[in-house]
Parts: sequence; structure tokens; C-alpha cells
Amino acid sequence: MDKTLKRTLAWTGIGLLILLLLIVVNQITQVSMAASTIHPAFGRLVTILLAMFFTVIFLVPLFGFLKLRKPLELPDETNTEA
Repeated sequence: MDKTLKRTLAWTGIGLLILLLLIVVNQITQVSMAASTIHPAFGRLVTILLAMFFTVIFLVPLFGFLKLRKPLELPDETNTEA
């Protein structure tokens, strides 16, 4: 793939990730504000639980991706033993 295309796709992905993070933070804030109208401690609890939930949802696939093994290399065509 062309180097500029890779760079463009990487920056687009980073931008979309930041946008998604902004949306998630906004939604957590709105839910915690709604829960705070019931009781302030309940609002804090909801905020902490939602933040932990979304952190786990983000980190589990990230760690899974980082733990992947390197792909096997194809043997040389001139190597008759392989």
C-alpha cells in the first residue's frame, strides 16, 4: 500500500477514535447527570461503573490484538526440505 494512503487512513482512524471517545464521554456525563437527580451518590456510582465498563470494552480487544503472535513466514521456494 502506498505510504501516503497508510498515513491518511491512520489519521482518519485516529480522528474517528477521538470522535467516538468524545461521544462516549458525553453520554456518560448525561447519564450520570440524570442519575444525580435521584441521589448524588447514585450519580457518582453510575459514573464510575460506566467509566469502568467502557474502559474494559476498549482494553479487552486492544490486549487481544497486542497478544497476537507474529504470522508464520513462508519458506523459500528453493528450500526443498520445507
